[in-house]
Amino acid sequence: MIPVTFAIVDDATPAAALEGVSVRVYTADGTTFITVGTTDAAGEISLDLVDGTQYWVRFYLPGYAFPSKLLFLVDSAAVSNTWDIVGNDIVARPPAMDPNLCRATGQVITPAGQPVDGITFRFMMTEEARVVGGRVVIPNNTIIRSQHGGFVQVDLIRNNVYEVGLEGIPGLEPNWYTIPRILVPDLAATSFVELLWPHVSDVTLSGVTATVASGSTLDVDVTSVLLSSGVSVPLELDCDEEIQRSYYLTVVSGDPLIVGAAWNSDETAITLTGVAPGVTTVTVNENPLSRVPRQPALPETLATITVTVT
Repeated sequence: MIPVTFAIVDDATPAAALEGVSVRVYTADGTTFITVGTTDAAGEISLDLVDGTQYWVRFYLPGYAFPSKLLFLVDSAAVSNTWDIVGNDIVARPPAMDPNLCRATGQVITPAGQPVDGITFRFMMTEEARVVGGRVVIPNNTIIRSQHGGFVQVDLIRNNVYEVGLEGIPGLEPNWYTIPRILVPDLAATSFVELLWPHVSDVTLSGVTATVASGSTLDVDVTSVLLSSGVSVPLELDCDEEIQRSYYLTVVSGDPLIVGAAWNSDETAITLTGVAPGVTTVTVNENPLSRVPRQPALPETLATITVTVT
């Protein structure tokens, strides 16, 4: 094992260190979670990794975007095992001028990778009239179309729920479909793609190791689950409906003969049940049915607990 350092800054001029970036390390194929850490005030984190091994490293910080697949080779013979990473400030996208609105921007392309204009997006409020910033908002449709270069931009009410319809899709018959309800984050700006098709970007646990006696149970708190759109799970939608954490995440024991693992009743914690003495892992994985396919594919494992049963 040799120490590897990641130094992370923003894309401003001059660049500033980014504190609190979650750094998750996986095997090179992205299938196995290795370790996780958080950058300090200097924007740096050091992790001990195996020499001569390639890793897939993911970075996450609310409001910032990082390349989705970064591979790093740990090499003790190299001049340095320190890597400089730049996070792009997505909140610096053109923000909504009204503090009650969130601006989503993005791009639409064809299967051939070419920008496409003229695609209609219809955002339909699902609630009755409400008061926002001292003004009455009457439910109606907000309609936008992709412009030259496939550019799309829309301002939506923060913390509001919308249904989204797409129309004018080339080669699709019928040339429209509807996206289930979305929740707008309480941000000045977000990604258009992540708003419509979010995935789980971060899971925080109260601990990554646990010891439980055989025949006993222990709860490991899940302190937060965050989507890439910037909203937390569970999602509180309208009509008192919630989308729970189990919709997005599954909990899997590496060896059910040693420990059982499941969500507790209100899905605020993972309940570990000791079965027989031994050591194994419990993984928190994103349910692939809760997200659209992505290329490159995202790792499914978002957190791991090492469990010792006595």
